[in-house]
This record gives sequence, structure tokens and C-alpha cells, in this order.
Amino acid sequence: LGDLFALLVSGREVAVAIESADPEDADLLYRLAVETPEADPLDVAARMWTRFLERERDHRLRTLEFGDAEHQHVLQQELRWFQETLEALQEPDSQETSVAQLLAWTATPAQEVD
Repeated sequence: LGDLFALLVSGREVAVAIESADPEDADLLYRLAVETPEADPLDVAARMWTRFLERERDHRLRTLEFGDAEHQHVLQQELRWFQETLEALQEPDSQETSVAQLLAWTATPAQEVD
């Protein structure tokens, strides 16, 4: 989602952003660009975040077996956070807060791993 978001805010023309995106994101960008905007922007943002979080969660699930106990513990915490956030994105009462928190999260500097 970070790459997709960067493409959207880069000021590029939509066609260039679509060409630069991976196939799944390109399809989403294309549909957002040409379809009549009947969807609620908050719902669209929640769907984009859901797609991103599911991919990140799945990546971590594939690496869960590897690493020491501390690494696995950290991954378990992340997986729990992904699940809670995914559930919150599906609930109308918490969707707006969840999207706002995720946007704020993207603005925080990444922590370096030793």
C-alpha cells in the first residue's frame, strides 16, 4: 500500500501510475480512475488498507517458523495487531478511526532493526 499511496501522491498522471504499479494495484488504480465514484471514500480506503494488511499478515505467517523464540514472539504480536486492525476496518463504527490511525502510522519513522 505504501507504494500504491506513493504513486497516487507523486503527482504523476494516472496512466503512468498504473503502468508503474504491480498488476493487482494497477487494476485497483484503473478501476478507481474510470468507474463512477459510487463508493464511499472511507470504504475505499478501508478496502485498500485491508488488502495491504492481509498481504503483510500473510508474509509474516510464511516466516513464522523461522527465527528464534523472540522473533516468533514479535511476529505473534504483529499478527495479533493485524487481525485486530482487519476486524476494526470491517466494523462501520471503528472504520474511520482505524483508517486515521493507519494513516498516522505511515507518517511515523520506521524503527531500525539491530
